[in-house]
Amino acid sequence: MIASDPNRTQVRSYRQAKCSRSHRDPIQRSQVSSCVVRVALIHDWLTGMRGGEKVLEALCQLLPDAHLFTLVHVPGATTPWIEGRPVHTSFIQHLPWASRLYRHYLPLFPVAIEQFDLDAYDLVISCSHCAAKSVVVAGRARHLCYCLTPMRYAWDQFDAYFGPVKVGTVASRVLKPLMRAMARWDRATAARAHRYLAISQHVARRIGLYYNRRSTIVYPPVDTCFYTPPTSGRTVDPSVLVVSALVPYKRVERATRRFVTCIDLRPRWCCPAKRISASCPWKRRPVGHPWSRSRAAARSTRSWTARPVSW
Repeated sequence: MIASDPNRTQVRSYRQAKCSRSHRDPIQRSQVSSCVVRVALIHDWLTGMRGGEKVLEALCQLLPDAHLFTLVHVPGATTPWIEGRPVHTSFIQHLPWASRLYRHYLPLFPVAIEQFDLDAYDLVISCSHCAAKSVVVAGRARHLCYCLTPMRYAWDQFDAYFGPVKVGTVASRVLKPLMRAMARWDRATAARAHRYLAISQHVARRIGLYYNRRSTIVYPPVDTCFYTPPTSGRTVDPSVLVVSALVPYKRVERATRRFVTCIDLRPRWCCPAKRISASCPWKRRPVGHPWSRSRAAARSTRSWTARPVSW
């Protein structure tokens, strides 16, 4: 009787164990890998629910164990998916009136975003439209930036935010060199992200123009349970819905004028976050927030003076 070689026995047991791991259920393998990889989510600020926060909410649903870092957080301003996890904030959170006047602390954003301690994380995902992409990660970690847009007010839309008409001549002249320095810092820190994802082709072109980086287009999530096409045979209400924040770069008035040109109608008013109509069968139904009514009424008075505004 020949005795078995102990080395061969060890090799055989190792091959069996390796084979069993390779044929493991893929769901179990993903659960094991998710337990090993430590993930951090970076967002600029959490003061309300808009498009960027909707993207962050989808990331929180995909990565329920990820830790969240942000410059400023207003408790209760976002959804439970975001609020239900520990939120790490910067020193800007403790500055006076930071929940309302956080934009006034823009010159401090570079210092604040670089002070986050991310050495314990293997994967960092930043959802950035301002400074979130510029976090400093550990050498072994990978940084994936889902770029909503490069910093608009520091690059091509300074006049729309800080022009003489918006903030005055003196303030605009003071802010111009500050925003130029912010743009140089934004460009210098673009290499901190290992890979960029863009939400649209337009944003991808902006990333290539300002950061000199290639990006992959990944369109943002859509709530298909809420936005559903009409069923066959159902009469569709011939209306146009515009839902938007009252910010300059949205250019809702330009979209409205283009819509009027296409259908050869003249709406009663030009207002974001409202249904736009002129005459029957076009109907007007308010869907915006009450705080936008005064601004929308003033804007509509300047744009369309033919008819009054009603809510």
